[in-house]
Amino acid sequence: MAQRLIALFLLVLSAVAAGGPALAQEQELVFKKVAIFPFAVISKESLGHLGEKISQEIRERLKADGFTPVSQEDLNKELSLLTEPVNDAQAQAIGRKLGADMVIWGTLLKVGDLLSLEGHVLDLSGRKGATILKLQGTGLHSLSGLSRQMAQELSLKALGKERVASIVVKGNRRIEKDAILGVMQTREGEILSPAHLREDLKAIYKMGYFTDVRLDASDAPEGRILTVLVKEKPAIREIMVEGNRKLKKDKILEVMSLKPFSVASEGAIKEDINKVQQAYREKGYYEAQI
Repeated sequence: MAQRLIALFLLVLSAVAAGGPALAQEQELVFKKVAIFPFAVISKESLGHLGEKISQEIRERLKADGFTPVSQEDLNKELSLLTEPVNDAQAQAIGRKLGADMVIWGTLLKVGDLLSLEGHVLDLSGRKGATILKLQGTGLHSLSGLSRQMAQELSLKALGKERVASIVVKGNRRIEKDAILGVMQTREGEILSPAHLREDLKAIYKMGYFTDVRLDASDAPEGRILTVLVKEKPAIREIMVEGNRKLKKDKILEVMSLKPFSVASEGAIKEDINKVQQAYREKGYYEAQI
């Protein structure tokens, strides 16, 4: 026997705009830009190439942690104009010219078999003075390990070595704070990581309940305050069912997860459409369109 075509229309008021659902736009997260200068090498031997090797190790570590190194081409162009090794004042001036938020420079001293690696990191905002890190080793074979350790510690300094004192969620009315915190990698008491913040932003968007998500990190005496600013999608005011003749409205609403006054994501709407379609199929109406 031929199947009858059954049309079911779900009208979700206040959940979608007349022109269709608004798609959330990811925040363009901008983290600190860092100018990483080649380390000066002081040695009786010709070891100048090691200075760039150390800088490259630091550059890769900072990139992995979410920072943006300034253009190496632009930095080399500025360095080519100098007639002597870069000093502290020149490093700051070049960093500001290239739009960096902080600068990193240093020296490698080799006396006999003794290696002394010294790194400087300076926040160009002027809120903090330069931080100096010193490491020592014996023999050139130890330089690789010293470079990795220096890169790690400079990265922590670049992060401010500040721990997340608290995470505040604003703008949520129906979605619980714990649900938002549950999808985030960042935790109170941990070091604020730009890389984790990028993933947190994506994870909160993927929840499907927000049209906008913003992250803001501010300074406080006890550490960093991370504020999550969200804008929830409008709630469902009413669910209207039209065109149903073979299934009662109550049965259709029963199989749906969406309820009045809940926040509807595009994913939840699609899921409920599939559930209603399955309910019709179980009754033999395979051509029902939702």
